[in-house]
Amino acid sequence: MSNQRQQLQQQSRSGNRMTLVSQMIRLACKAVTVVVMARLVPPGEHGLYVMAASFVVILYLARDMGLGALAVQSANFSTGQLNSLFRTLVALAIGLAALTFTAAPGIAAFYRTPEVAGLVRWLALLFPLTALGGVSRVVLTREMRLATIARIETVSTVLATGLMIIAGLRGAGALSFAIFWLANEAINTVGFAWCARWRPAMNSSGSLRIHWRQGGTLTAQTVLQFLVSQLDGILIGRWLGAAPAGLYARAAQIMKLPAQHVAIPLAGIMTSTLARCKDQPTAFRNHATSSFRLGAWLVLPGLGLLAALPEPAVRLLLGTDWLASAAFVPWLALAAGCAAINHPLSGLALATGRMPRMLVTVLIELPLLAGAITWGAQFDAVGIAAAVAMFQAATLLPRLAWVTAGSLVTIGPILTSIIPPSVFTGCLGAAALLGRWADGWGSQLAIGFASAAIVGVILLAGLGFFRDSAELALSELKSRRQSGDHPSAQSG
Repeated sequence: MSNQRQQLQQQSRSGNRMTLVSQMIRLACKAVTVVVMARLVPPGEHGLYVMAASFVVILYLARDMGLGALAVQSANFSTGQLNSLFRTLVALAIGLAALTFTAAPGIAAFYRTPEVAGLVRWLALLFPLTALGGVSRVVLTREMRLATIARIETVSTVLATGLMIIAGLRGAGALSFAIFWLANEAINTVGFAWCARWRPAMNSSGSLRIHWRQGGTLTAQTVLQFLVSQLDGILIGRWLGAAPAGLYARAAQIMKLPAQHVAIPLAGIMTSTLARCKDQPTAFRNHATSSFRLGAWLVLPGLGLLAALPEPAVRLLLGTDWLASAAFVPWLALAAGCAAINHPLSGLALATGRMPRMLVTVLIELPLLAGAITWGAQFDAVGIAAAVAMFQAATLLPRLAWVTAGSLVTIGPILTSIIPPSVFTGCLGAAALLGRWADGWGSQLAIGFASAAIVGVILLAGLGFFRDSAELALSELKSRRQSGDHPSAQSG
């Protein structure tokens, strides 16, 4: 094995270790945030932030029109195109910030809550902060400097979490959460720009025309998928007010933590790797099914435990002021489990150019989901949670079958990969229920520690997956450098 190959493998393992450590630290910060901020900010204040953020995030998802993701995947993306991308991101940021600021009174009127307008105006600052570091992040990703990105994001999360807690202690209320988001983006932007050492050149440009159509499709699918995932929270805020929206959103946030820090990062690695082995059907199928399998093993058991023990979980994580949210937990856990399986499906669709199918799927699902939520609203917020969960469970298999039909990976192997963790989750949940009925807190804590140990073992087993994925990507990087296609080679 050549020295260069050994160096690439060492980079691979180092990058994946740092990525895994970063996700664990960020998950710990999020857990601390949930526990601490639940005791500093009441449900009503949290509901105000949810109302403001729900609309801002829709525009935030369109901040680069999918061009950033396409720039990462493209084998040929010149220095001139990077300069054009920077100017495009800045122009989009200015427009979106102005639109957000102007729309603030209308968003407040939609919720019939004037306090929302001020939060929306603060959040308008997100767009320029993100745009200034967007291309630097693309450069770091194309150079496979994943460990550098992980370090920057870890530092930004830790510092922003500290600022948010300080703001909460000072009585900032809902503004505390906006401070976290703004600080996180600002620190990321500075870190990416410093480490990438990339600077825009105003006299250099390249055409992005071929990327706009695919980027627009990706953005439309992302925005619509967000609406599908957040429509229940938006309508609860509209129909029931800030306090129920806060209770519901905080419970949903706990359920989504595994997806945010496990399923979504896995889907990103899956997309990058599958795009590099389209011409190797066996490797493609093996990697795709292992992605679904690993994501299910890492996410579903924890959700099953929470679904079986909602009251102790809420009491431990949020405190007694939030006990009313326990009624949502079982239903939200089911919906989150379905979403965790959907994330690698999105990665598969993006890697194989099947995003139009995902877009059609979401266009069909959105009005059906709105109907289900309307039906569930007659039973209050718990009815809405149940309607969303049943809808997600009922549409999971048709969605898998439609998006994968005719591809290298069909629904059969995917189901085979996710059935074992699903069965294990069901058994774990049943054991937790029996322990809860039999012996109260003692059995619940024992089951909790046992489950944490099991998930830890599975997580360590997943290291091989991360290593193999990164080595495939780094092999592709090596061939790019030899051919002179990489941005760092062209800039010289």
